[in-house]
Parts: sequence; C-alpha cells; structure tokens
Amino acid sequence: MSSYINNLTLLSKKLGIAFLIFSLSRILFVLFNSSHFTDINFDLFLYGLRFDLVSISYLFAPLILLQLIPIPFKNNKWYILLLTTLFYTGIVTSIILNLIDVAYFDFTLKRTTTDFFGMVGTGDDFFKLLPHYIIDFWYDYILLIGLVIISWFLHNKYCSQNKNIAVSNSKNYLIQTCVFIVFSGLTVIGMRGGTRIKPIDIVNAGQYAKAQNIPILLTTP
Repeated sequence: MSSYINNLTLLSKKLGIAFLIFSLSRILFVLFNSSHFTDINFDLFLYGLRFDLVSISYLFAPLILLQLIPIPFKNNKWYILLLTTLFYTGIVTSIILNLIDVAYFDFTLKRTTTDFFGMVGTGDDFFKLLPHYIIDFWYDYILLIGLVIISWFLHNKYCSQNKNIAVSNSKNYLIQTCVFIVFSGLTVIGMRGGTRIKPIDIVNAGQYAKAQNIPILLTTP
C-alpha cells in the first residue's frame, strides 16, 4: 500500500508542476501583451487556475489514469518510462501552444483556437510567412527551452519513482480500485471545470474579468 501512496504523491507533484508551468505561461503571456490589458491583478491569475484545471485534466488524463490504475507491474522500468513520456508529452504540448499565444495574440487579439490550426492546414500563406515568424519570434524558442528545463529539473528532483516491486493483497487492490475510480471521476469533473451542468467556457470567464482581460484567464489548449 505504501507503494500506491507513493504513486499518489508522485501524481500530485507532477500535476503541481503542470499548474506551475501553466501559471508561468500565463505570466509570460501577460508580460508580452500587457499593452492590450488594463487593471491586471492577482485575482486574474487565481481565477485562471480553474481554466488551467480543464486543460490539465484533458492533457494529463492518460497520465492520471495510468499512474493510479491498480496493476502489479506499475513499478517496472518500462512502465515508469511510459509515465515519464506521458508527463513530458503533456508539458511540452501545453508550453508550445501557450507560447504560440505569447507571440500570436498581438495579431489576433484572441487565444488560439481550432481556426489557427485550420489555417495552418489549408493556407499556403502561412507556410510562406513561416520563415519570417521563426525570425521575428525568436524569443519564443528561448522561452520554450527555459520552461522545458524548469519542468525537467523539477520532475527529476521531486518525481523519482521507486523501482522496487510492490507486494499487494486483495484488500489493498480493493482500496486502490476505489481510489482509481474516485480520481477518474475527479478528472472528468476537472475536464468540465466543475460540477455545473454545462462545462466551463469563455462565457464563465466573463464572470471573473472584464471583456478586455478575459484572454488572461483563458489558456491554450
């Protein structure tokens, strides 16, 4: 059972790192686009955590479920590698998408949506302008490297998993199954942004910020 508690602790640390990276990305977003916002305060960043929860629940759902699923070989080397891969996949994806907003918001004045990816997939102009984007937004690559390094450092320092094989009995597996079911439900609630009938969306952001500051609360993806 102590091994499973260790997995719960590790998952909490990994999700904590994810929330930190999302918050740092939001700070960078505001710093590079501050001219478009007014009356910026700490509450905006606090309320933004709720929208971060939605994105993190989606991006890290595979990690959450596989970290907590009650199976006997969870501490095997290959399984730990799988969990690590899922963590970095979610982290790097979130960093890249949020840094697109850092540079791109100045042109669109809105967070990146599926319209952007539709333009990438169908527009020849995008690929013609891509070299200019790479040159003009060079700082995004520095920020990307910096945030990835922070994630890597924190993960290596605080998320080392015990490779010892855990011995469990039927009682422990029953408890672990109950915990797994509870966290699966919490993940779904996180995807919806709470227990409301309707999932959280941009309209809800208007309850916490004036229209001009709503992009601060939102996140990509």
